Amino acid sequence: MAVSQTLRQIVTRFYARQGVGIAPTVVAGSTDVTAQQIVELLNEGLRELQKAVEGSIWPELEQRATFLHENAANYGALNLVNGSAVPDFGYLIQDCLMDVQTRLQVAGPFSELEWTEMLTMGIVQATYNFRIFDGYLRIYPVPSDPLTYQFVLTYSSAYTVRDSSGQAKLDFTADDDVPRIPWEIMLADLRWRYKKEKGMAFEPEKLQCDAMIAAHFNNRGNSKTLNAATPGPGDWRWVGPALLISPGGTSVP
Repeated sequence: MAVSQTLRQIVTRFYARQGVGIAPTVVAGSTDVTAQQIVELLNEGLRELQKAVEGSIWPELEQRATFLHENAANYGALNLVNGSAVPDFGYLIQDCLMDVQTRLQVAGPFSELEWTEMLTMGIVQATYNFRIFDGYLRIYPVPSDPLTYQFVLTYSSAYTVRDSSGQAKLDFTADDDVPRIPWEIMLADLRWRYKKEKGMAFEPEKLQCDAMIAAHFNNRGNSKTLNAATPGPGDWRWVGPALLISPGGTSVP
């Protein structure tokens, strides 16, 4: 994808491409009804696209944060709604909540029944455990010294825009804001949303946008999978050289 375009540049391109007239010189805060609608559709698209790709994450929105257990009520470890530690939290990336001290994954997320049984029976597992509900990431048990015990999570940011200084934020609010999601996809997303809003046929534009999103994710490459059992010659999945594993097994010689 090319270097990003500003809100004003995207809207200007849309006006020209869609043939809806001359784009206003000021877009954010414009009194032009069409411009106002377009900005709202762009913001709506950003919010939906942020969590549109099931089982994956926009690389542009991937964030990592280290935090301390807050020791709030009901094992509240991190406030995901009003907390300052991770103000842009969108959603947790699967299997990416870690205990920094032990370097082990925090187990979970647990279901309501599993969580209730674990707390009621006072079960303490070998690793920390988590569940998310009522605006909190909850980690059980509470560390003996929560003020110093660190956890780290990888998440998708809900802040899909950057201002002229590079600061991330939630929505387009200024003409020189740029989307963190590729602008070409945002323009394609806007085209089908605008047509749908106007009661026009939008399916071809929607299919084109979906294809662009799929191509964007496919071009990232596949994750490497470790093979410690039957590696072949030159197999990059074979663990080494720091850890030596005999071919055909997982025992350390």
